[in-house]
Amino acid sequence: MIYGMSIITTTGFPYFNKDFAIEPKNTSLKILFFNYSKSMIQTTHESEFDLIAGLVSALFNFSSAQNRPMNELIYTRPEFQIENLLDGQEKSETGTLMTVRCEYYSIKTAVKRKLDYIFEKMIKPLEPLSDKSKLAPSEEKTLQDILLNIPSKQLVRSHSKDLDNYLKSFIKDNKSYGIKAVAIASSDLTLLKCTGVTDEELQKLLRVVECPEVEALAWKFRSCWTQDNQQVTLVFVNSAFDVVHETLHESLYYIILCDAYSAIGELPRRLYLDINKILEK
Repeated sequence: MIYGMSIITTTGFPYFNKDFAIEPKNTSLKILFFNYSKSMIQTTHESEFDLIAGLVSALFNFSSAQNRPMNELIYTRPEFQIENLLDGQEKSETGTLMTVRCEYYSIKTAVKRKLDYIFEKMIKPLEPLSDKSKLAPSEEKTLQDILLNIPSKQLVRSHSKDLDNYLKSFIKDNKSYGIKAVAIASSDLTLLKCTGVTDEELQKLLRVVECPEVEALAWKFRSCWTQDNQQVTLVFVNSAFDVVHETLHESLYYIILCDAYSAIGELPRRLYLDINKILEK
């Protein structure tokens, strides 16, 4: 679930900001950063500590003002060698930065695919960004539709009756294997449809596991504990059923909730074959 996003320049110009939904209280969320600038901003050795101090202070003030406590900052060292500059030299080049506020369990690579598409189709042609280069209303709608998985939601909703009947039968027929519930989700794990469990109940489980990215037509298992101290297993299935918007392809995920250590065999394969067939109608 994506709760909001912003677009700024590397010089700090606030180009675009949008809230999509109210953030849940007392829940760990994350802000994902995507850098579309043309080059790294390099500073002198003497100013490095000043920048770090400014960053820490800015983040502390931001989190306090927004009542969003921050406990850690995760970063990645680039694989390429950053050019070392002599003291007194400066090198900077402006570009675009995007941030997304989302659930902690959201799959970052799936979110990145959406942001890459948005940047290439809508933002890059407007660079350098300024108050004179505004997104058209139709572009803002497309941006929101992509981030909120509207095409996937419409697809699932249009087959709601058939999916309801099938998922209820699947759970009932496989109860002896420990199957409790099944959900359909977008590629970033936004829940689209749940059967046998509420959205809220499943979200609570997703928030306490490391949700994996799964290869097409494969599945992975994750164990977790419910609030009443019952151990269960979540099975993440990549259906390879693509919801397409021009050049953007997003595969649906199917999530099975079952008893711990359930021997479900090839049930995930049967599940994606059957649901895919329904969605193809």
